Amino acid sequence: MKYIQLPGSAIQTTPLSFGCGGLYRTSSRAGRQRLLHAAFEAGIRHFDVAPLYGLGAAEAELGRFARGRRSKLVLATKFGLEPGKRLSWLVPFQGPARWTLNMVPSLRGIARRGISGREQPAAYSAERATASLERSLRALGTDYVDIFMLHEPILEQILYSDLYPLLERWREAGMIRTFGVAGYYPEVERISIALPALCRVVQMGHDAFSGQRLHLAAIPNQAVVTFGPFSSALPSLLALLREHPAACSEAARVAGLPSLSPDNVADRLLEESLLRNETGVVIYSSGKSDRIARLARLAEQPRERLLASARFLQILKDRFFAKAPP
Repeated sequence: MKYIQLPGSAIQTTPLSFGCGGLYRTSSRAGRQRLLHAAFEAGIRHFDVAPLYGLGAAEAELGRFARGRRSKLVLATKFGLEPGKRLSWLVPFQGPARWTLNMVPSLRGIARRGISGREQPAAYSAERATASLERSLRALGTDYVDIFMLHEPILEQILYSDLYPLLERWREAGMIRTFGVAGYYPEVERISIALPALCRVVQMGHDAFSGQRLHLAAIPNQAVVTFGPFSSALPSLLALLREHPAACSEAARVAGLPSLSPDNVADRLLEESLLRNETGVVIYSSGKSDRIARLARLAEQPRERLLASARFLQILKDRFFAKAPP
């Protein structure tokens, strides 16, 4: 896979990143390590994680994988959101619990209701940032993090914080290589405009049907990382394919693409995200090694193919998702 240089930094990374937010949907450690290895073998060198993921266990899982490979990897983590203390006892049981939920799907709703809202309140003080970075470094088994981000803050929580001088000191000391804010548009835009110094990197959700802007241009050389190319768009596109197959086929023909099928729907969405964020990084994940590898190959597609996927999705968006004029 080709490499890019993140704008505003010396970080060389890959245009695709493997997201570890769903890593613990795989029930065994061996299975989780296979997924990370599949991403690495597919050429991905950028891995995104956070203390919240896997009820606090995902960083250590990624750290196990990073042993002997650290110099080849770009590790991005966050601070501000952490699992609640009442959930910490569940960490060793996540694997068996995932297996049980897969076997008995009716239990999933009960499980979601049981854990929802039980993360600790968000905190973005210098003290909490320091404690979080120290824990992340231990869990990841490294002495530096490439990208360190505030995890889903709102502007009012950080407007008068003393984080910037601290992050700058860590960057100068080599403990982090760059820093930024991760969250959702438009909150990330608000923060980027009000506190541009904190936003060397902005990470936010994006999919083909979201309609949001990507390049906020609040500061020069701002790096943009996007996530969630499939989260809401994939179900929508699969529904269109099921309910309006003729319209989907015609849109593909007009765009110059092969016929759409359930097997290649995700390809079109990831190609569109790569086009929209040509100078940045797109995070995706999967629980299947072969799918990780297949989607990784899309980063090598010529730009004409990415443009064709964007045209195809725009045709469907205009036809089925455009708002009626007032």
